[in-house]
Parts: sequence; structure tokens; C-alpha cells
Amino acid sequence: MTTIPGQTAVGLDRDVVLAAITAAVQATLRTNADVSVTDSPHLVGALGLDSSQIFGLLLELEDALSIELDTDALRLGDLVSAGSLADFVSGCRPA
Repeated sequence: MTTIPGQTAVGLDRDVVLAAITAAVQATLRTNADVSVTDSPHLVGALGLDSSQIFGLLLELEDALSIELDTDALRLGDLVSAGSLADFVSGCRPA
């Protein structure tokens, strides 16, 4: 089985996912500014992401991590914070 850096047989390393979320937020917001994404920021409130930007963020994560997100399994609670999104993404399988 071929894996990407940070990927294990059971999923993705959470720190790798948080780094990918940070990069995806920067790409989605189209900024090079230092965006602080940790376990706790509320993706909508603290970062000001709207629904179309969240969709773009998910696409960025799929591309960056070479995964396919199961949007049928994705729940609103998975999008509450960067930490909850990282938990969801960490369990995804490679594309």
C-alpha cells in the first residue's frame, strides 16, 4: 500500500491534517497572512467562512491530502471547529 507523508494504514496523522486545514483556509480566504488554525477555532465564526468557502475548503483538503471525503457521513458537528474537522478527515481513506 502506498501512503502519502503523514498517512498511516488507519488514517491520517491529526497534526498533518491540521496543517492541511491551515493551508486550505489560507487558500480559501485567498490570503498569505498567518492564519491561526488550532483545535478550537470555530470555522464559521472565528474565521468568517460561509457555506461556499467551506465547500472550497473541503475540496482543498481532498486535493492536498489525496483523500476522498465521505460527504454523506459529514455532519454539521464535524464543521464546528478545526479540531472536529481534523478528527473527521483523519479517518478518511485515500482517494
